[in-house]
Amino acid sequence: MKKRIAIFLVLFLVTLLLVACDNAIHHWEFSQQSTEVKSIRIMSQSSEGYNVLAKEIELSKAQDLFNDVKELDYKKYGTNPTSSMSSCGYIVVIEYNNEDCEIISEWEPQFIPKEGKRYFSWWYCSEEQFTKFIQKYLSETV
Repeated sequence: MKKRIAIFLVLFLVTLLLVACDNAIHHWEFSQQSTEVKSIRIMSQSSEGYNVLAKEIELSKAQDLFNDVKELDYKKYGTNPTSSMSSCGYIVVIEYNNEDCEIISEWEPQFIPKEGKRYFSWWYCSEEQFTKFIQKYLSETV
């Protein structure tokens, strides 16, 4: 009997671990179309946050940037990472004509309503992949 309980417990824990892990790759979904973009800015980090303009991206590059962002691979991280700041020190701010905006970074918070509560988790894009994306746009000449 003890052996059956031990086997059941091990199988239960393994199943729980497999169900709890989310190794699926997620891709960014924009709230609006690239034709609705008013401005695109790459901001760098200072001691007060992301308030230093590194580069303003031409609106003609909006669709290219949207396509590149959609190619970034995000994985679900869990409930709370150690930092919400981008490791590479940059974020992309996209402002739309209707004054809405989206912020794209390595860490993307996800609010999940479940059973009357809001659970908080994160998507994470590798620093290497995100830095390569940022450097592509920083190195382009106007």
